[in-house]
Amino acid sequence: MEARRLTEAFRQLDQLPVPPETQWFRTDRNSSGRALSVAFVLAVALAVVTTVVVLRMVREPSGLVPAATPTSTSAATANVGHTVTVTVYETIAGARHTLAGVSLSVWVDSNGNGYSLTYALGGQSLVTDANGRFTARDLGDVFVVLYAAKAGYVQPRAATVVLRADVTVDIELVPADTVSVPTLISPSDHPAVTGRVTERTAGGPRPVSGVKVWLEWTADLPTATTVTDDDGRYWLGQIPSGFVAVTTERAGYVMTSQAVQVGGADVVLDLEVTRTP
Repeated sequence: MEARRLTEAFRQLDQLPVPPETQWFRTDRNSSGRALSVAFVLAVALAVVTTVVVLRMVREPSGLVPAATPTSTSAATANVGHTVTVTVYETIAGARHTLAGVSLSVWVDSNGNGYSLTYALGGQSLVTDANGRFTARDLGDVFVVLYAAKAGYVQPRAATVVLRADVTVDIELVPADTVSVPTLISPSDHPAVTGRVTERTAGGPRPVSGVKVWLEWTADLPTATTVTDDDGRYWLGQIPSGFVAVTTERAGYVMTSQAVQVGGADVVLDLEVTRTP
């Protein structure tokens, strides 16, 4: 494929105008300048074509690529590749209750080349149905980051999956006014990012409650969110490995953001906020 592109590029270069043969070996100042100009233009054109070809090869890696144009559950197309079925729920009195009308953000990453599923579907909104479910089809061997957003709720646990087959993913949302740092954390909740949010006072650090804390796995991509408790503590679990950004936000305080690297162990990240001047 790349060989054909390169051949076509040279064919187009061959069609560029060339000075008449009678001017090829003229030694006067004007004709020499024109010959050098043509040679310069040809050299620049060749460099541009070669660069485009090389960059296209780099941007089209082999291996982890989408199997086809992704589709949502509402698209009437044949299922090609892998499928991700998401169920969003909340827990009330120990029982699961699915949540309809929840907005979803689905980020698909393939060898470091990522795209938003909303963008791939031409701006289509991704929302859970009456049963709290959403299905994305036609995905290849990719890494997927899922984030659910609903007014009044937070998502303390990240939801990520490496696709090698069809999978189902459960996302639990927690009412923001009842969130607390888990006292019993299962092994599947690690690695986690946890800590306290405080402000500096004359009497020492003071915990700040009600601070929204969210984590981004990549720029502008919320992956998990929570709210600090009365002691200023926060907890975000099931975080994918790599560098992440942790951001704090509360009315009356300056928004802060700090990068941290997540590996196999939990990360303790205490954050200090200051009041808006």
